[in-house]
Amino acid sequence: MSHPQTETCNMSMTILDALQWAKIQLSAFAATQPDGFVNTALEAQALLANASGKTKTQLIVAIDETLPNAIADTFIHLVKRRTEGEPISHILGTQPFFGRDFYVNRHVLTPRPETEELAEMLLRDIRKGDFLLEIGTGSGMLATTLALETDEPVIGTEIDAHSLRLARRNRDLHAANQLTLLHGSLLEPILARGSFSEFRRGVIAANLPYLPFHLSKTMTDDVLRFEPHHALFSGIDGLNHYHDLFRQIAANQSYLPRELHIYIEYHPDQTNSLLLLLKNILPRAEAEVRKDLSLRDRFLLIKAW
Repeated sequence: MSHPQTETCNMSMTILDALQWAKIQLSAFAATQPDGFVNTALEAQALLANASGKTKTQLIVAIDETLPNAIADTFIHLVKRRTEGEPISHILGTQPFFGRDFYVNRHVLTPRPETEELAEMLLRDIRKGDFLLEIGTGSGMLATTLALETDEPVIGTEIDAHSLRLARRNRDLHAANQLTLLHGSLLEPILARGSFSEFRRGVIAANLPYLPFHLSKTMTDDVLRFEPHHALFSGIDGLNHYHDLFRQIAANQSYLPRELHIYIEYHPDQTNSLLLLLKNILPRAEAEVRKDLSLRDRFLLIKAW
């Protein structure tokens, strides 16, 4: 088996050769990353499928076929990008979420597995006729999923124009016609449209930037190089965005549904600070901390009133 070390390949490679070579390269990269960050076998298959235009199943069926040099060269280049730290989702241009593929790019933060857990919580608790809103929708994956899974109207807001453009592509890709996407900061776009107090119950989902600036000193280089900083960091304690959201909610109770529930994703180290912030701004709110699958504090479920 040949083991190409450069971006060009003049020697023949079978599909099996290519996958085995890629797993070796990706394993070396994985050793420098947090556990579970790189799935070498799946990523090798996904990159080769992207380079060849074949599905993963077609690759397995044709495992002994020789790759054309042009496809082998493209594949080697994609593996090189990955081993230099570029997220697999950016290379492929798509990311699966809740059983569907969505477009992603450098302007949006690729949702972590915990965000699918947030989606599951929301879908268990949403009731027919609820007012549904996602603040800071980013790629639109969560808002689109809520719209499709509940068949209820959903509103998503996003301050970054590039992210909003991508969210609209994802909405249209999945024909989530009941999803409305608005440009603006936090609640401002919906407050500009008037009152929603006629709704008996409202549900707000918010996976806002929550990392304190000081964590940038300890983060892996690939995150700092490839992930959008506006979607990661939020002030000295990481809670600037949630502070502003709680303030907007508290100041506009008369314009919001008569019962309001808020679902938040946050950093595990922020539990006490976030609860204190909530108590100071919405003192009558009831809050429940829920853990992610790694048993770390990750979600705050709030009944604002």
